[in-house]
Amino acid sequence: MDDWQTLPRVLAAIGVVLVLCVYMALIERKLAAKVQGRRDSNTVSVAFFDGLPFSGLLKHWGIFQPIADILKLFVKEQATSWRQKVLVLAYFATALFPFFVMPVGMQKGATQPLILSSVQGSLLFVLIVRLWGHGISTQIQGGRWRLLRGISTELLLFFVILSVSLRAHVSSLPLTFEGIVLAQKKYWFVFSQPIGALLCFVGLCLNDCECPYSGVAHGLLKLGQKLHTLLGALLFSLFFLGGWHFFPGLPLMGTGVIFSIACLGLKMAGVIFLLFWVRWTLPHMREDRVLAALWRLWIPLAILSLIVNSAWQN
Repeated sequence: MDDWQTLPRVLAAIGVVLVLCVYMALIERKLAAKVQGRRDSNTVSVAFFDGLPFSGLLKHWGIFQPIADILKLFVKEQATSWRQKVLVLAYFATALFPFFVMPVGMQKGATQPLILSSVQGSLLFVLIVRLWGHGISTQIQGGRWRLLRGISTELLLFFVILSVSLRAHVSSLPLTFEGIVLAQKKYWFVFSQPIGALLCFVGLCLNDCECPYSGVAHGLLKLGQKLHTLLGALLFSLFFLGGWHFFPGLPLMGTGVIFSIACLGLKMAGVIFLLFWVRWTLPHMREDRVLAALWRLWIPLAILSLIVNSAWQN
C-alpha cells in the first residue's frame, strides 16, 4: 500500500487508541467510586454547554473531566530529569507499538485480517516489547522486586500463550494472531482451556505501574498504563474469546468490517471491566507474596497445563 494511504490510517488508529485510553481512566474512576461507595467525577463542565438541554447529563457523566485533567498536567511542576522523560516515552512506546501489528477485525469479505502492518513473527514481537516495557517500568519505579515480578508475569503469560499456540499448530494453522483466531471457529479456547484463561487473566491483573512523577510525565505514564491494559484485553480476546468471531460456529462471511470490529470491541470492554473490578475490589499484595504465589502456584500450574495439553494433542 502507498505510504500516503498508510499514514492517515496510522494516525487515525493512534488517535482512536489514545482517546479510548483517556476515557478508560474516567471509566475506571467511576467504577472505583461505585466499589468504594463514594461520589465520582461529576462536577466539571464547560461554560459554552451550560445553557444546552443535555449539559447536565454530560456533567453528570464526567465527559469533560479527562479534558480538565490533561490541561491540569501542563500547569503542574515538571520535576523530572531528561533521563526520566526518556524512560517515560520509552514505556509509552512499548505500549503503543504492539497495536500496529495486531489484527482488530476482518476485511475484504472476511478473508483478510484488518491490520495496520503485517509483520512476520508479530506474536513474538509483542511478547518481547511487553517484556521490554516491564524492564522500563522497573527503571522508573526502582526495586528488584518489581523486576522479578515483571519477568515472572511475562513468563506466566509465555507458558499460557505457548499452550494456546500449540492448539493452533495442531489444527494446521499458522502461529499468528489470525491463525489462533481461526482455530476458535468451532469453540473458543476459554471453554477448552479454562485454566489457561484463568492464568492469563491473573497475569494481566498483575500488570501495573505506579507513577512517581508529576506533570506531563505523570500523564504519559498513566496513559501508557492504560495502553498496556487495553493491549492485555486485546490479547485475551484474541487468544481465548474467539477474536472477532461473534459466536463459535457462526461464519463471518458477509458481515462486514464494522461488525467484526464491534464483536472484538465488546469482548475487550468486558475484559477491561473485569480487570478494573478485580483491581479495585481485592486488596493489593506485597511484592514478595505476589512472587511466592507466582512461583509456587501459578507458574507450575501453567507448566502443568502446557504438559497436559501437549500430551492430549499427541
